[in-house]
Amino acid sequence: MMANRIRESIDIETKYQIIKLVEKKEKYASIMKQFNLKNKANISVIVKQKEEIIKAFEERSNSKRKSLKTTTYEDVEQNLLQFVGLCNNNNLPINGPIIKEKAKDIASRIGHSNFEASNGWLSRFCKRNSVHFKVIHGESGSVCQDTTNEWINSKLPSIISDFKLCDIYNADEFGLFFRLKPTKTFIANKSNFIGGKHSKERITILVCCNADGSDKRKLMVIGKSAKPRCFRKIKSLPVIYEANKKAWMTSDIFKNYLLKWNNQLARKNRNILLLIDNCPSHIFNFLSNIKVVFLPKNTTSVLQPCDLGIIKCIKGRYRLLMMKKLIANFEISRNEKYIDILDGIYMIASAWNDINISTIQNCFIKAGIITETIALEEYADEPDGWNFLIEQSDVEIEKDMFITFDDNLKTSDDDFNIIVENDNDNDVNKESDEEDIIEEKITTKEALLAIDKLKKYFCNFENCELSLCDVIKVEKSIIKHCIDNLKQSKITFINKH
Repeated sequence: MMANRIRESIDIETKYQIIKLVEKKEKYASIMKQFNLKNKANISVIVKQKEEIIKAFEERSNSKRKSLKTTTYEDVEQNLLQFVGLCNNNNLPINGPIIKEKAKDIASRIGHSNFEASNGWLSRFCKRNSVHFKVIHGESGSVCQDTTNEWINSKLPSIISDFKLCDIYNADEFGLFFRLKPTKTFIANKSNFIGGKHSKERITILVCCNADGSDKRKLMVIGKSAKPRCFRKIKSLPVIYEANKKAWMTSDIFKNYLLKWNNQLARKNRNILLLIDNCPSHIFNFLSNIKVVFLPKNTTSVLQPCDLGIIKCIKGRYRLLMMKKLIANFEISRNEKYIDILDGIYMIASAWNDINISTIQNCFIKAGIITETIALEEYADEPDGWNFLIEQSDVEIEKDMFITFDDNLKTSDDDFNIIVENDNDNDVNKESDEEDIIEEKITTKEALLAIDKLKKYFCNFENCELSLCDVIKVEKSIIKHCIDNLKQSKITFINKH
């Protein structure tokens, strides 16, 4: 008996490419190898549907669809797509209700009296036609294309010609509501869920890295309190921490940041190029080892690498870490732990540490700074775990809105006087009103006992070798720190004979 044909899911674009290769007399075996197909019978089926596939590929906007089936109201959707395209081309924002209302209007004029523009139809329409809901970002709508082209083709090459990729840096600030939770949740029947206001507790973060991704500089976090209560007995942080009344970047903070960095570079006899936007707080004194170049006005959304994906990846990873932490705390104690600014600092530093080098390189490529061909991984710095936290069918819209909710937060003031003010205000230097959690100093013995528990914990699970290695690294660091801090007078060697 003949074996059943192995069914394979192939999109219309791939089917179209297969048809073109068949027309060029390409051997089936070669086509199967090229597209990783398991049965040549599938090619035969594709060839039989040749006319339908070519028509579908040439007429439809979404060539990644796998089915040739059309919707009952194909004429409505084609007219609606033209409307969406017209709005996009004229920078006119549209949302779900507008699309549904327009669809009903089109259906009525065509004569489809039974057409219903439900939420389910809208979701299927978007999937069928690759229509995505996105947040409108910053200045991209006001960018002058002529200015952008002149910068990339004429000015930028001469600016970066004297620098290696490892010496070309970009820095940018972004605001973050560090306690923000998703705007929607799934609620079980009869459960008592009471919503609340969005947390608007904010910080500003300065991110800086070089073009080849080899140097991800320590983040700077700017909060509102110089002495948060959670900082008690904390002697070191994984970020640079500053504070002022509005948690904004000021010229004094920026000048000091560049001055310290310049001194480090001078000791190494190294010179770098720093590309930044023309934010009013970006004021600096003479720098011997840092050449600062401002990007053209109103072009940072298309020319600044950090704005082209790096910041969004950091925020995405941060928010995923925060939600996992809240869920884990609830599972352990059935109580939602308060996220303080110290938790936020640890998580934002971890998110920055996890950003792939390839992500940074791709963002510099999109900005026109990297032009030569280099080996890159696929540009997809998408953290795992979102599908666990957010329902699959809603992930595109809800995840993106959750990540980009605070994209337009101001990070400095346009008023020069406010930017240069010295924040010696008592409100800044006094302790914050965060929860007063007093923790005793942890001894080395307690830390090592905790490490032993962690090792036993991971040994209970399979495939946890990497996690165990990380715990052992921490153990080595604790032991080294303990030995380094011992006074020589207290080290006694006892020789027994």
